[in-house]
Amino acid sequence: MLRILKSLALAAAVLFPASAQLDSCAGTVLSLTSKSYTATSSRKTYDLDNPITLPCSGSTHDFKGSFDVVTDNDFYIAFADSGSISSSNGVIEVYAGLISNKFSTSFNRYAQAKRSISTTKRSTSATISFNYSANVLSLYKDGKLLITYKNRNLVISQILIAPLVGTTTISSASLECLVIATGCASCPPIPVDCLDLQSDIIGTVYPPNSYLTNPCLGNSFTFNTSVISDTDLFFIALGENGLSGSYYEGNFGIISTNSKVDVGKTNVLDPSTAYSSDSVAADVSISYDSATKYFRTYINQSLVTERTINIDIKTFAFSAYNGFSTLFGGSYACSYSNGCPK
Repeated sequence: MLRILKSLALAAAVLFPASAQLDSCAGTVLSLTSKSYTATSSRKTYDLDNPITLPCSGSTHDFKGSFDVVTDNDFYIAFADSGSISSSNGVIEVYAGLISNKFSTSFNRYAQAKRSISTTKRSTSATISFNYSANVLSLYKDGKLLITYKNRNLVISQILIAPLVGTTTISSASLECLVIATGCASCPPIPVDCLDLQSDIIGTVYPPNSYLTNPCLGNSFTFNTSVISDTDLFFIALGENGLSGSYYEGNFGIISTNSKVDVGKTNVLDPSTAYSSDSVAADVSISYDSATKYFRTYINQSLVTERTINIDIKTFAFSAYNGFSTLFGGSYACSYSNGCPK
C-alpha cells in the first residue's frame, strides 16, 4: 500500500505541479456556483450547512465580492465568523430590500425576523456587490452605494443568505481576497521533505521523521501540502516544551469529513470513520495569525476549523490513523511585518 501511495504522489506531483495554496500575503479570487435559497417556514432560516466561506483569513485580508440576484422578496446577508450566526461574537446582518427598497445593517446576537413586510409574486433582479476594507463594510446595489458599516472585532470568515419569504437565487458570484496593505511581507516558500506515514493501530503514530520545525517562529505563516491518504491526517502543534507543555492536536477530515483542533490529546468519537480502504487526494493547509492568535485549517482551500491558540508553535508532527498517508509538495510561507530576513 505504501508503495502505491508513493507512486500516486509522484504522479500527482508531475500532473499537478501548481496546486492552489494559501498564502497569508497573497490575494485569491474564487468563483461560486449558482444557488437558490428558499424560506421553508415562517421563520428566517439561513443555510448553515452551506455557507459561502472566504478563501482567506479576515484578519490578514480585506475582501470584496459580487453576485447577481433574482428574488421575489427582500432577503438577508449575514457576515459571520467561524461560529456562524449563533456565534457569541455576534454577526453583521444586512437587510437587502430589493422589493421594499429599504436597506439597513445591524450587529446582532442572532434573532429571528418579524415577517411583517408584504410579499410579491413578481421577481426582481439586481447586482449586489460588497467591499470590506480597513474594517469598513460597504454594500452596493447596481453600483450605487447603499450601506457602510464599521466593524469592530468580528473576524469575518463566512457569508450566509436567507430570504425573508419565497426564493432568492444568486448567480455569477465571485469573492476576491485583497492583501491588507500595511505590515505584510510574504517571503519565498520554504520547502519541506516528503513524508511517508504509517499507523498500524486504530490511533495515531508520530514517527521521528514527521516532526517539522516551524521556521516562522513568532510570526504569521501558512503551511501547505498535498496529501494522498486512506485515513484522516492528524497533527500536533507543539510549543517550546513539546508534549510536556501545552500543545494542540487535530485532524484534517479528508476521510471522515469531520475536522477539529483540540487542546491536548484529541478525542476521536467514532474511530471507524477516520480510515478507509480507498485513498483520496487533497491539498491541506494550516494558517496562523500571530497578531490575533487565530489558527485555521483548510482542505482544498475551504476553511474547516478555526480557533485561537495560546502557544508559539515551534514544531508540527503528522500521523496517519490505522493506514497510510503520503505528504508531498509541502512548504512554509512566513509573513513578516518588516520585510523578509536577509
